[in-house]
Amino acid sequence: MKWDLVRKQADPVKYIVCNADESEPGTIKDRFIMTNLPHLLIEGMIIAGLVTGAKRGILYIRHEYHLQEEILGEEIRRCYRSGLLGKKVLGSDLDYELEVFVSPGGYICGEESALIEAIEGHRAEPRNKPPFPGQMGCGRNRRSLIMSRRLSMFRKFSLAGLIGLSRKAPVDHVG
Repeated sequence: MKWDLVRKQADPVKYIVCNADESEPGTIKDRFIMTNLPHLLIEGMIIAGLVTGAKRGILYIRHEYHLQEEILGEEIRRCYRSGLLGKKVLGSDLDYELEVFVSPGGYICGEESALIEAIEGHRAEPRNKPPFPGQMGCGRNRRSLIMSRRLSMFRKFSLAGLIGLSRKAPVDHVG
């Protein structure tokens, strides 16, 4: 739904923003993906950008995630070297730039309009809605991006025919 909303906007300036800040207590699923499967996240952002007509993607990560920032930065550089990012993606007429933005911190930064405010260099405070971020050329949905991989590929390697990624994070005493 968000992809379609962004794609249909008349404004030619569009962005894909992926919120991987994980401000919720006990959330670590995104950290696992960024550390071990960064190519899936970046591939999803590239696909989202090309489908919606966005020319730029911003991967918004937690300020404590130094290792993930390094891993994602290297994967993004690899994509530029391979022609998956930059001008004329894979020799096409499509351009797509991608960068990592490190969060200034704060729980409110997880709210989509506050996150956009932070990226724009303002105090991270939620905006009044409408207009919604998707109507302003911004779209984000990390979970749908990760699932952009062919589901049949996951089923092929799965136990019991399950598809997709699922991470569980214990947040209490385990023992």
